[in-house]
Amino acid sequence: MGRMRFCCLAVCFGLTITVAVTMVGATGKLQEDPPLIAWVRQAAMKGNATAMEEMGYFYAGGWYMSRNYRKAMAWFRKSAVKGNAKAMYEIGNLYYKGLVLCHIIILG
Repeated sequence: MGRMRFCCLAVCFGLTITVAVTMVGATGKLQEDPPLIAWVRQAAMKGNATAMEEMGYFYAGGWYMSRNYRKAMAWFRKSAVKGNAKAMYEIGNLYYKGLVLCHIIILG
């Protein structure tokens, strides 16, 4: 039987704050919470920079889905383009830790 863990996630859906309760299995990994992922993904697709950042955290940390640094970087970049400073920091953090490759583009 899993134990309860509270996962608070503040994503702006107007003035609504979403609080999710998830189950932690015997392995200690969070089990999937499809409604939470759907809500955050929906907000991200509508252009919410905070939701885009959260999608990056989900992928980078392997929360609710398998860990994928490329997808995390894509979500962090989308959020950073909208001016999210935390997403910009996370992009630098992924590069610093060597979790994604740095592509050098030479303009000629």
